[in-house]
Amino acid sequence: MQTILRAFLTVVLALTSIPARRDGKLFYVPVRIAGHGPYWFCLDTGAHHVVIDPFIVKELGLKVIGRTTTKGTGQGGVSTQRVGTLELSVGDAHLKAAEPLVIDLSGVPIPKWVHGLIGADLLEAFIVEMDPERSTVRLFDRRTFAPPAGAVAVPLEDTNHRLFMPVTIDVNGKERVVRRARIDTGSEDSVGDAIVKDGRDVRETTLGHGLGTDYKAVSGVFDAVHIGSFTFRDVWAPGTPDTAIGMEMLRRFTVTFDVAHHMMYLQPNRHLTEPVPAPQ
Repeated sequence: MQTILRAFLTVVLALTSIPARRDGKLFYVPVRIAGHGPYWFCLDTGAHHVVIDPFIVKELGLKVIGRTTTKGTGQGGVSTQRVGTLELSVGDAHLKAAEPLVIDLSGVPIPKWVHGLIGADLLEAFIVEMDPERSTVRLFDRRTFAPPAGAVAVPLEDTNHRLFMPVTIDVNGKERVVRRARIDTGSEDSVGDAIVKDGRDVRETTLGHGLGTDYKAVSGVFDAVHIGSFTFRDVWAPGTPDTAIGMEMLRRFTVTFDVAHHMMYLQPNRHLTEPVPAPQ
């Protein structure tokens, strides 16, 4: 009875349900800025600040208040500008984005109709559920949220507006490592880690494919990747310098990010047992 009640409360207390657009494995949500729009933003946990494209700066007549650099998936720094705090609406939910970054997204491999990235600002203000099966994003109040019934709970760490989770990797028949993986829903990768050089079927690969400069590395196959109680075997993975987990793995679940309580909840969907394809 208690489990049924908790599941019911999770549904009725959703603040808003947002129809998302899907392109490949990534999620895009409509965002209004001070009542204007909507503009399509990638829901990207790798975005520690809201990012807007110069298209929005020009269309809304926003004033640039400073310049800085940031880091993306590629090598080297990315020059950016800053604008003043913006009032954003995502569905029926509202939040303030303090000094968003202005970055030209035209060279990033996302659709041309996308004009921004939203990540930490949204995830730290609300409980955020991503459902790949229904292509929806739901937001919940942090104070009244009840974990979804039957979901697998995984520890979630929020450090400097960046999210991390534990992942165990069976590199080969002899070596197993436990990693603190950065969660990046703006990436279509599986689990990236430089130790894949000790895996199977290792090959040279070009990595980056985002903000920053592309670079040469390797990709290969891990014997297995363990996420919570789930095990994925024969996982193709890129040899990224820092451990990261992307949407190739997370698309297999309805994922709920509860940053306020340092937990992430995974509910498997029909894609759970699909093979992990080789990186392009």
